[in-house]
Amino acid sequence: MDYSAEKDVYGFGIFRRSSQAVTSPYNPYDGSKTSITAKEILSRLKAPLQLQWTVSRKCNFSCPHCFNNSGPDYRGYEPPRGAIIDNICDAKPYNVCLCGGEPFFWDDLFTIIRKLRNGGIPFVGLVTNAYLVTPEKLRKAVDAGLSAIQISFDGFTPGDHAINRPMQGSWEKARDALKECSKYPLCDRLAVAFIPNRFNIQRFKEFALMAIDLGCESIRVQPLMSCGRAAFCYDKLNPTAKQYLWLKLTIQELCKSYLNGKSSSVRLEWGDPLEHIWYLCKTDCVPQQVSIQANGWYEISPYIPVLFGDATKHSIKELWRATNSSKDLWQIPIIKKMSDKLLTIDDMREITPRIYLEDPIMINRFDEENWALAQKTDDVGTLIEDAKKRGYYNFKEGD
Repeated sequence: MDYSAEKDVYGFGIFRRSSQAVTSPYNPYDGSKTSITAKEILSRLKAPLQLQWTVSRKCNFSCPHCFNNSGPDYRGYEPPRGAIIDNICDAKPYNVCLCGGEPFFWDDLFTIIRKLRNGGIPFVGLVTNAYLVTPEKLRKAVDAGLSAIQISFDGFTPGDHAINRPMQGSWEKARDALKECSKYPLCDRLAVAFIPNRFNIQRFKEFALMAIDLGCESIRVQPLMSCGRAAFCYDKLNPTAKQYLWLKLTIQELCKSYLNGKSSSVRLEWGDPLEHIWYLCKTDCVPQQVSIQANGWYEISPYIPVLFGDATKHSIKELWRATNSSKDLWQIPIIKKMSDKLLTIDDMREITPRIYLEDPIMINRFDEENWALAQKTDDVGTLIEDAKKRGYYNFKEGD
């Protein structure tokens, strides 16, 4: 198989060539490549440009900082993959991210990648802790059509990494996987995700330079969450305000004095996980993404505990058409109420229902009576009671 970068099948190369267009599609991209703005492009889409699919929350790790409570003992309902794969291939988003849980922990990972690529999806990536990644498995994933990979790597030393991922040998596995992945010229940059805590943060500069030397082309730094399992260790692990300031200044220093000088192709960025909520709820920006949760229901953000309909029964195109490119979902009272509360990461612990610790609110956009209620009230109890009456929570554990 030819591992070289593939052609820009959909003509959306501007979204990958410009970091502004990739990370902030609500801002106009007025470059020499096109005279129209990203907002105008997105408003014409018949389906989302990007789709995040939490295929499963089953994972070989049980990390204390996990925001969505993934782990080896996860027993939540997960629908058959086939119907969702067919749905995605019908919608043909430009980019599909397979999230978890741990992708290499799933027996059907390579089948999922192959079916999506054969179904016309030009770009399929995944996020992995890399513990189960071997040269053979990586080659199988790339042969199946994997376009991008992001490795969760959390420290300059094994001890630093083990604070977030206390599994024997996990640091060495992440390091070795990064080196192995660098042998493949995937379509997108080989990426690392770093989650700072108050112990590993002090050696971030050394970590970043090490990762780049190992072949990493993109480092995304995102703050420790306060939801899911992480809610219980947040006060112990969360960096201080002074440490976060130092980290942001260090990222700026690296970008200016090192990365731009030695390798302009390397991207180092600070990611604000709540930024998209503010923009999509408070401004007129056009959504470009939708997600599918592990139970098969649609969601608009992994950090908002509200789901909007069964992806095995209603197509992505149907959702996009019915919700004005999902913009309508962002305007209902309960979403606005949660958005008003989510001003900082600390506020995630104040959201009800508790994010990934309690059942989410189930609102069926395709049930007109239920949808009408969701447009009238932001009362959590009322919405959950109505969802229960309609049988939306009738998943059988372990199905």
